[in-house]
Amino acid sequence: MKEVHVRAAEAVCALGGDLGSCMEAIRARRTALRPLREFPGGDFGRGDLLAGWIRDRGVFRGRRYGEASNLAVHVARLAVERAGLGAEELSRAALWVGSSRGNLGEFAGGVRGRRPPGVFRASNQLHSEIAAAVSVELGVRGPWQLLSNGCASGLDALGFAVNDLRMGRRRIALVVAVDLPLVEVLLDAFEETGALGLGDGNDPYSPAARGFLPGEGAAALVLDTEEAGALCGLGQYGVGTDAFDSVAVPEDGGGLGAALEEAAEGERVVAVVPHANGTRAGGGAEQAALGAFGAFGRGPLGGVLLKPYLGHALGASGLLEAALLAGFLREGRLPPNLAGLTGGVLALDREHVEPGEVVLKISTAMGGHHAVVAFRAH
Repeated sequence: MKEVHVRAAEAVCALGGDLGSCMEAIRARRTALRPLREFPGGDFGRGDLLAGWIRDRGVFRGRRYGEASNLAVHVARLAVERAGLGAEELSRAALWVGSSRGNLGEFAGGVRGRRPPGVFRASNQLHSEIAAAVSVELGVRGPWQLLSNGCASGLDALGFAVNDLRMGRRRIALVVAVDLPLVEVLLDAFEETGALGLGDGNDPYSPAARGFLPGEGAAALVLDTEEAGALCGLGQYGVGTDAFDSVAVPEDGGGLGAALEEAAEGERVVAVVPHANGTRAGGGAEQAALGAFGAFGRGPLGGVLLKPYLGHALGASGLLEAALLAGFLREGRLPPNLAGLTGGVLALDREHVEPGEVVLKISTAMGGHHAVVAFRAH
């Protein structure tokens, strides 16, 4: 089996327009979350809701595709340029894409200045438009796949790409994820389920947290089976399922424990970047699974909570946080946490990572699907 590495990573979110600016904001411990009343697209009657949005609205524009597709093309180009991929290399790459809600804003009429198109009258009614747009605009002629597994979509796309490269089918893969949750009908739906963090602070594991804080975001990673110049290595991709309920979660963490063990097999795990989306039930279940995982002789685990910086980007959140993690691992360190956060079973003061040590990134989707990918420091 081949080794797989992150050759390049890029990110666009509320923190900044590229990975470097996002990392700089985190180094300065500066959150991007603001009251939704400041959002240029309107507050949807939720002015006090903390949310994160991309400042440069020009990255969404384009007549050919939907807004999420345009953003995906933009961030993919940034990653390809950072990786220094030539046209021939890129043409042979595989493309894996993740998105929970695709171009929902187009369909729901949430995009100002456009008419909502009828179902199937435009390609942006299909999630797969995102992958097609990246393939067409960047000249990726290898296979493409789009995964829509709720909030685990982006991390699942990464996991599938890792497994594909490890089998030796090709040398390079481009992984992209995007979600734009600031759409009125979508926020209405999340509020109805009790998942939206109305009136909450910005501390996802706090006993007072009641829901997530939304944030726009996209990320792209270039994977390579050659190590030279890579940001970090990638280990196992673990998956577990609760088989419990379409919305509720089991108190013991359900299938997350199995996913953690699968991703951690044979590795020196020192820290975790959890899902930590701010829902009370989800946070309790994740803490329970992490507590049991750490109890098996691994010692205290470090923890990095990234959603307090940038909000919850739904299906893009896993890959977005993975891109940030990869950038910091290149420096031999973990992203610092905002001051005053609740860590629970995780120690939030760990700073450095030694070569060969592993950090696990977790994503959890509604319906009890858990994805975990191991990141290994070089």
